[in-house]
Amino acid sequence: MRSEFTADTDALAESLVRCALAVQAGARSGAALRADLIASVSDVLGRTEASTAPIVDEAMSHELGVALTPDEEAAFRRGFGSEAASQLSGWVADASQLEEFRTLWGASGALALLDVLIEMHAGSGGVSVLASATLYAHARTLGVDALVVAERIATVNRRAAPRALPLLGDRVRIGRSPGSDVSLPDPQVAPLQAELIRGDNGWRVREGASGRPIRLDGVAVTSAPLTAGQTLGLGPYSVALDEGGKQLIVPAPAARQALHVDKISRRIGPITLLDDVSFTAYTGEVIAVVGASGAGKSTLLNAISGVAPPDEGQISLGGRPLHAMLRANPATLGIVPQDDLVHPELTVEESLNYAARLRLAADVKPDYLAGRVDWAIRYLGLEGIRDSRIGSPVKRGISGGQRKRVNLSHELLSQSTKLLMLDEPTSGLDPQSSHDIARLARQLADDGRLVFFVTHDLTPTVLSQVDHLLVIAPGGRLIFFGAPPEAAGFFGVDSPDQLFGQLDQRSTEEWLEGWSSSETCAIRLESRAAAVQPQANDRVPEATVERAPKRSFLRELVTQTRRYALIKARDVGGAMVLFAQPLFLGLVIGIVFPEPTPGAIFMITLSCLWFGMSSSVRELIADRAVWQRERRVGARRLPYLLSRLLVLGFVVGLQCAAMTLFLYNVFGLQGAEYGYGMGALVGVQLLTGLAGMALGLFVSAVMSSSEAAVGMLPLLLVPQIAFSSIMVGLRWMEPLAKACTWITVQRYAFDAALKTGEGLRVPSRVPGQWSERPLNGVLYELGLKSSSVDDMGLSLAALCWALVAWAVGFFIATWAVTALRDRNA
Repeated sequence: MRSEFTADTDALAESLVRCALAVQAGARSGAALRADLIASVSDVLGRTEASTAPIVDEAMSHELGVALTPDEEAAFRRGFGSEAASQLSGWVADASQLEEFRTLWGASGALALLDVLIEMHAGSGGVSVLASATLYAHARTLGVDALVVAERIATVNRRAAPRALPLLGDRVRIGRSPGSDVSLPDPQVAPLQAELIRGDNGWRVREGASGRPIRLDGVAVTSAPLTAGQTLGLGPYSVALDEGGKQLIVPAPAARQALHVDKISRRIGPITLLDDVSFTAYTGEVIAVVGASGAGKSTLLNAISGVAPPDEGQISLGGRPLHAMLRANPATLGIVPQDDLVHPELTVEESLNYAARLRLAADVKPDYLAGRVDWAIRYLGLEGIRDSRIGSPVKRGISGGQRKRVNLSHELLSQSTKLLMLDEPTSGLDPQSSHDIARLARQLADDGRLVFFVTHDLTPTVLSQVDHLLVIAPGGRLIFFGAPPEAAGFFGVDSPDQLFGQLDQRSTEEWLEGWSSSETCAIRLESRAAAVQPQANDRVPEATVERAPKRSFLRELVTQTRRYALIKARDVGGAMVLFAQPLFLGLVIGIVFPEPTPGAIFMITLSCLWFGMSSSVRELIADRAVWQRERRVGARRLPYLLSRLLVLGFVVGLQCAAMTLFLYNVFGLQGAEYGYGMGALVGVQLLTGLAGMALGLFVSAVMSSSEAAVGMLPLLLVPQIAFSSIMVGLRWMEPLAKACTWITVQRYAFDAALKTGEGLRVPSRVPGQWSERPLNGVLYELGLKSSSVDDMGLSLAALCWALVAWAVGFFIATWAVTALRDRNA
């Protein structure tokens, strides 16, 4: 627990020793006390014991000793007089005033004193419960946050063996309160967290009156049998029964990591979104972010998460730069937005299974993957709906609260998640569901995560699960950070849920002035910042940051493809429309064109282009939010886009082939007078559908809404008709129009379709009669060839390669636009 100081360490060491002696830090005396003081002060200040020993010896001399006994005071009074005795007693009284020490040496000095006191209280079994209570009392006087003290005590206790606390009687109360039968002195333990009740069949654990969740083998329970070998989670503690059921084994809590936000600001032009925001939070805490609409709550979380990094300031987690950690392993942070980012067509288990395949390493075994999914389902209480369709507000499925849990479960599949950010998790939920979500946030924090959630719900049932409120005022200024009861006092209201009505009663500057001068600010901000500052200065090399697991490109592609295919198959209405299109359009073309004319071939080709465009024009918009969530945790862009290409390509291929084969037989194109090869004609239509699908995906990548994308279809389809040569032959077009034909997909598709045969029919001057027209005549009339007999225009192979080039070009453009969106998301 070594600290760094710019002040004179000799003077600080002297003050530390005197103050430690004045508060009678330990029960030892004489040589043992001297040794403890020398060792602890040297360790805390980074001094040598040789340089500290004279200071301790002088402080322990009679002139600078601790509070006098009655006999010593009487002897001193007899020898030196009443006035000198009063002065000595006054010095002792002054030295015992921890507030003065805090004023003199600040937050860093107060922490150094606490470190000395903790080391002096530590025995072979760590710091006892009774000593912890004393240390917490000293911390309050020194203005040090209780959680800082708890982590420092836990650091010492982790060096000792777990404690074995006896279970006396048939009813054992466990909690933070000193009056508990088993006291767990930590601020994140409720005063009465749980009760153990002995019955005929052994012990049973029951949730305490606080409503804070308890966890049995990681799963929240309200009442359950407790046997040896099971782990009972109580706040940050994980305790267990011994084999005989007579003792409770209590290891020290796991180490907490501090998220230190240091003077971050963010601006867009002249507008300030965040202004000099600083605070420190620890894993294990639940932080409710509140404030008026537009104050900067989401901006703050976006700055912490790296979605929109701050322009100024630093953010670290456990001494490491947070954003470097997130670049190395995005799964360190989990974000659950207000909207449900899950596919409504999937069941709960299917959704988790596919998410696990995308998030976990390529070398994980199927059993491990299935185990993580099962764990997430049990952990979040989803067993009863694991086979239910998720649905959405417009598609009947599971309830809104259950969808929130499913959203959250995706972020828990990776074991490396340390931070969780929930945006309005209780919005739109009934009171019971809101309470359940708040309890879940508490459970997630107790398991070692730091949980932020933006909320406007400050009802007592929600706040009972919250450690601190972080209040943001307009202009992005932090005007309060502290426990809910402290918030009520600071804002002058009876309960925290009334503070929204107070925010506009004073200006942001007035609130800020009151906050910066408050005792709560000194405790929650200054002491916490001082506690993490040495750690933040001693930066851990980025090479030690946990890296994201290596993923398999092939497995991602297969997973994305299988999931997308399942989603499309579950959309029965959409599938029926897709597969009805070829039959319907084929019938229309067959009715309008009784003979195979150039117009009929054109309509076949145009229909195939339509199949491709219409099937894909909304696909990247529909699940863009889901994709951005998966992209944040490391999903690759190319497998995602290829999966759409494969599934949609299969569907569009079936549509094109079905309609082409249907009309091929209706028109008898296999006849000698037409000479159309079935394989060649179907192949050209497949390429046309593929090019149309790639164009539709590109539009889907560019557009921000499905309505805009669908509105683009006529704007794209009409030029395909106008510049294809079917309405005006190329030879009669103006130069600009002729130039536009070279950038029109339908021009190549139509030309290629014509060249898969040898001739067609055209209407004669006599109604109802048709005349045959060889292919070169058709091409000449359309302007697709010159008058030369040997010139047939572009070859079929060149036209097919042009269609392939269009498809590949649109796909690359789609990839580029998606990449740009991902960077700006």
